[in-house]
Amino acid sequence: MINEKEILVPDTPIFDKRGRSINPGFARHLFFAYDNKKVRRFYRLKEWDFYQINNDRYVVQLTIGHVFYAQNAALTLIDLKEKTTETISLLRLFKGPSLNLPANEELDHVSSISYRGTNIRFEKKGSTRYLEADGIKDRIPWKFSFVLEEFPQHEALAINTPYATSHYQFYLNYKINSLLTHGLVTIGDRKITFDKKNSFGLLDWGRGVWPYEEVWYWGNLSAYLPDGRLLGLNLGYGFGDLSNSSENMLFINGKSYKLGPVKIINDIVGKYNDPFIIKDTEGKIDLVMDPVYDRFTNTNLKIIFMTCHQVHGYFSGTIILPNNEKIVLDHLLGFFERSHNKW
Repeated sequence: MINEKEILVPDTPIFDKRGRSINPGFARHLFFAYDNKKVRRFYRLKEWDFYQINNDRYVVQLTIGHVFYAQNAALTLIDLKEKTTETISLLRLFKGPSLNLPANEELDHVSSISYRGTNIRFEKKGSTRYLEADGIKDRIPWKFSFVLEEFPQHEALAINTPYATSHYQFYLNYKINSLLTHGLVTIGDRKITFDKKNSFGLLDWGRGVWPYEEVWYWGNLSAYLPDGRLLGLNLGYGFGDLSNSSENMLFINGKSYKLGPVKIINDIVGKYNDPFIIKDTEGKIDLVMDPVYDRFTNTNLKIIFMTCHQVHGYFSGTIILPNNEKIVLDHLLGFFERSHNKW
């Protein structure tokens, strides 16, 4: 097992005076001090706020982000029963960093974008997040509205990851899941209600400068256990130098439990409808995800290449926590993705 380095002091810097990456590790809150004005290779900077909401059938994804040379935003509705994806997306060239996305996700803030009839707004106020989005596609109006609530003292995964390829490359990531969620999606005459009883929210907040080409694996789920506790799980690997910390963590009613490195041990490339077999090196994580829908996206603009298989499915198996409690997962809905990008 790697020696997991936990950051316990708020406002821990991630850059030295020369803009080099320092203080790698993980934290249970956003204890890392981020200021994009200190990024040395600003022309390579990428920043995004990505929310995902799901119930037993539908998945909603709302994104605001930028690479240095362009802003991007998207509203997406996935129907796992019908195996369909509907999206409104926009790309605004040469306006990237002007989005002014928040430097600290845990502080109250508003993130928004409005362009060519598409509007997305994220607001964090205390322990509650409010998401609003609307747009028009094929003359049909779309409107999304959600409220996401944290548990008291809800913990998260914050991870500062360096790269062996350059001292000026870094990836600062904050993920919080198992957010109690309710809301409404309206597309034309169709209305889809998300109820707190079976709807969950996830935030993936990312800031970084990294190599032109990379591949990452990321899995996540939120679901109730039979005893009524709310489980959250984040798994991932392949992105940067993870010798200081993995990004694997389990949550129960908002309390975090650190997990060690994991891997999909069977080769899923080209076989995304096969079961994903997920294990760690210590025998504490033994999971299988049975896929139901591969949400495949592919953008190939020669210089920019982004392809992702976000595979939604049902997780079963066991996880042994650091306190030796065994958590049994029995057919719990989540996803695991493989993303390959050149950007």
